[in-house]
Amino acid sequence: MLRRFGLLLVLYWVMAMGLAAAAPAQEPGTAAPKAPVRTEEEKIGEKAAAELEKSLKPIPNHPDLARLERIANEIAAHTERPEVHYSVKVVASKAINAVSLPGGRIYITEGALAAVESEDELAAILAHEIAHNALRHALQQQERANRADLGVMAGILAGILSNRGEVALMTAQIQQGALNHYGRKAEMEADQHALVYLSRTQYKPVALLTVLEGLASMEESRWRPDLLTTADTHPLARERAHAVEALLEKMGVDIAAQRRQVTERFKVEAKPLEIEGRTIAEVTLNGKRVFAPAQENNGGSPLSRAQAYADSLQRALRGGIQLVDLRMEDKGQEAVVLARGEMVIKVTAGDAAFHKRAARDLAEEAEKTIELALYAEKVSRPF
Repeated sequence: MLRRFGLLLVLYWVMAMGLAAAAPAQEPGTAAPKAPVRTEEEKIGEKAAAELEKSLKPIPNHPDLARLERIANEIAAHTERPEVHYSVKVVASKAINAVSLPGGRIYITEGALAAVESEDELAAILAHEIAHNALRHALQQQERANRADLGVMAGILAGILSNRGEVALMTAQIQQGALNHYGRKAEMEADQHALVYLSRTQYKPVALLTVLEGLASMEESRWRPDLLTTADTHPLARERAHAVEALLEKMGVDIAAQRRQVTERFKVEAKPLEIEGRTIAEVTLNGKRVFAPAQENNGGSPLSRAQAYADSLQRALRGGIQLVDLRMEDKGQEAVVLARGEMVIKVTAGDAAFHKRAARDLAEEAEKTIELALYAEKVSRPF
């Protein structure tokens, strides 16, 4: 799908400091309790957020806020730092980006929310951001952070989110600061840990792969922006996707099956169809007709048959069928299309008579439509 080519995720991190002790609890009957002591990490995150929000205003009361925080904190519970609570803000920008700040702050654009094809892909983006914090990547760069100007970094992050062209002019500045030499190893490590976090939740780890495939498509297209993604600081999405795919295979994940559960590559529908003044039905795959049942069969109407075939085809696709798994069997006056030995389409003698075509021809046509959709999926992948 075209929108997947816009899936550009700029995942950068403002540097944090160490943690400070929490304030002691107040005894009953004493003076009003003081505000809890904030850690240095939280202080830096708060200051960075204030700077960022001078340039880019979050959308108050965005309808997805509760969902985003639910997903983020469900993932956070399975990380190396389960005590960290994450807050998420949505900013008004068509750019497809997400950034994270110290102290459990994540910003995501409206463009990213519109681009993801499932809650699993949204969880994958959040898991990657959370991994940076859980792994204390910011703390590892403390010395560089001390030399970097927080306001400049926050301004650049705001530019990334809003997709402003002038941000590119700041690249040389930022690469001399805290973010330099942070990318390649940290991004790979964050990907690896994000897969583990996702595997411990209801979300499918392969969603991180589909997100990276979208990013790779962007990087290799004419729309690629050069914003802080040099080879010296961040691995290309293609490289990251290869690594993620290898890790998924080691984890025993059925990549083909999960891929189709977290994206919208295949849309199967059953609906009524008017032909020559008569209402029959059809099964479509990505808007293209697979087969049009025209007669009742074993008490099933054309529409109920179409729905049964659509359900069977959807199960087969979500089960990860490939081109080699399809075959057609001619059964005299009837013909069937099979996927891994299971029937997905049945052409009866009555259907053949209505369409004035041989049952075999109609079944072959159905098989070819499914094959073309599977082939389109294969060639659309950047790898």
